[in-house]
Amino acid sequence: MEITSKYDYPRFTSMTITHDANSRLLTVYQDGREIGSHQLRRRMLDTQEENFYLGVGIPERDNGDIKSFIGFISEFAYWNNTLSKNEIKELDDSMGISLLNNYEQYSSAEDLQIYYDFKHTILDRPYQYETSRIKNLASERIEYASCYNCIPKTIQDLEQKRISIPARRSSTFEMLDHETEGYQEATPTQKTHIEYTQSGWKTESTRKNQIRFYRNVINNETNLGKDGLSSLKYSASSKTEQDNYTILSVKL
Repeated sequence: MEITSKYDYPRFTSMTITHDANSRLLTVYQDGREIGSHQLRRRMLDTQEENFYLGVGIPERDNGDIKSFIGFISEFAYWNNTLSKNEIKELDDSMGISLLNNYEQYSSAEDLQIYYDFKHTILDRPYQYETSRIKNLASERIEYASCYNCIPKTIQDLEQKRISIPARRSSTFEMLDHETEGYQEATPTQKTHIEYTQSGWKTESTRKNQIRFYRNVINNETNLGKDGLSSLKYSASSKTEQDNYTILSVKL
């Protein structure tokens, strides 16, 4: 079973999952809007585990890979009933208001069982983020969850993320059919022989561009504002103008 949202750049987002035990309907919402649902064939398995983990896999994995989540978690909440669509929309519209109190369309505060607001993380030692605790605000008893290597961030850190993308000028282009310029595996030269062509990069420039991208572009070590056609050295061999198009044949 899989429910997939549309691809988007890294950003602060709110995810809500509801499960109706009677109809066995599992529904996923993102930022207050439904993105998909699935009718479960069987009832959900209750494993009765003592602990569950947020942002990390089970630490006792045999291969040592704990599958750490790369990102931020602002809040986590669990209700013992199925929230209505208007409540979920209200949670997104009223982001930042405590879930402990009913507000506008939201009316399930009494059904809240687990509520972690990570603004209230308590460090075991000042300025040391290796170990810390966070209180379950929905529990009448004093209950704490353990945190490891959780570094508090501001709301600006949650809403913004700097990414490296090429500087683009306003233009329109069409991709023409072309032969592959990447890495080629060895292939038979003739069907009746067992001779193979040598595997490797078709052109040296393709490999150099790949190395430059991983070493410079991703690490912001290049001037994306000027790099490109502004710094490309070429000589025009022919020029054709037709309607709104200008076609240049160049030599690099």
